[in-house]
Amino acid sequence: DVLKNEPKIFSQNVRDVNDKHGLIVDLVVEGRYIEKGQSIPTYLKYIWLANPYVEIIYEDPYGNVMKLERITKELPPLPKEIKPHPYGVELGRFKRMIQLSKEKTVVNFLIKEFSRVGKNNAIKACKLARIDINKKTNELNDKEIEKLHKALQSLKLKSPPTDCLSPLKNEFIEESLKKEFNAEFVVAITRKPSVYRGNPFQVQVGIAYGGNLFNLIGNEEQCILIRFANHTPLLYNQHDCVITRAVEEVDWRNYKINQQKNGLPTGPIVIFVDLISVWIPYKSEGKQAIAEYPEILKEIKLALQEAGRKLGLYLGKKIRLQEARQRRNVFEAYSKVFSEYLSSIIKKDEKMIFEKVIKLIEQGKYKEVEEKKEEVKTIVEEIEI
Repeated sequence: DVLKNEPKIFSQNVRDVNDKHGLIVDLVVEGRYIEKGQSIPTYLKYIWLANPYVEIIYEDPYGNVMKLERITKELPPLPKEIKPHPYGVELGRFKRMIQLSKEKTVVNFLIKEFSRVGKNNAIKACKLARIDINKKTNELNDKEIEKLHKALQSLKLKSPPTDCLSPLKNEFIEESLKKEFNAEFVVAITRKPSVYRGNPFQVQVGIAYGGNLFNLIGNEEQCILIRFANHTPLLYNQHDCVITRAVEEVDWRNYKINQQKNGLPTGPIVIFVDLISVWIPYKSEGKQAIAEYPEILKEIKLALQEAGRKLGLYLGKKIRLQEARQRRNVFEAYSKVFSEYLSSIIKKDEKMIFEKVIKLIEQGKYKEVEEKKEEVKTIVEEIEI
């Protein structure tokens, strides 16, 4: 039922199941079967990434079986049902609600059918629209409905409740990304619920970097961007989506990730973005791209920047360790020559000097020499002791 957003149930029964249970989908379709990119296996993998409490077993037309095991048995919080908020109801839907409502008067209709509309606000809306508060809903004409809708939009109403959303735990997003891509670094960020046009929404972001991704994505290749709406993958129309726009507008170079001008970041990185809302503003009936509302764009960017900062800290530490290792290798390479010359100067056993030099290198003394915190002669004094 499109109007009620409910399935039409023709028959229903309950029976005991002693064997394995779950959902089996068996269908026959005509088309070209592909295994990579925008394909069935990819879609199912992405479903599993955003729903890590499910187990998926898929057999392709050639008999190959793909099994995706659940990461957790813990389900996300069950969302609570809420009534629509006036700010998020467009005129066409508002008219249909009036036609289908069982409430007799306009005031009762506004109170019972909408969130955050009390008696005072309902009466105020009627007065602004110059409609009698006792008027019947079936007596409203098109012009009065338009005035009432406009009056509701002008009222200062509280934001809708946000306990109607069902986000995943960050740890489950991180675990699923790490398991799927065998990444060396993963991070997940969940923003606090926000509101656009009266609709509660929440953004979750995950980043996976390095590890096996070095074998999948070249340094100059674009990252893998995985978009979701209410935990459902969006495989098409990537460049026409607010999620892609948000990723492109973040300056990833601040986090030590390469990026082409006005483009996606490049290199061994996967970016996971999930928009959770009671109403996803799709751009078309295909439901593959999300419209660019400023509030949504801002929240996605903030989540990406927060995750990016954590990635930047990790990469900064990794770079410092690599540089320290390179410096140590240089000192170790010259330690033999250094020991030989020092032995001839201070008249000490070359083997003993070499062993002490290696010990000092292991203790990190080479850093002090390089940074000029300690003179070379101090190192020599330590060797002479």
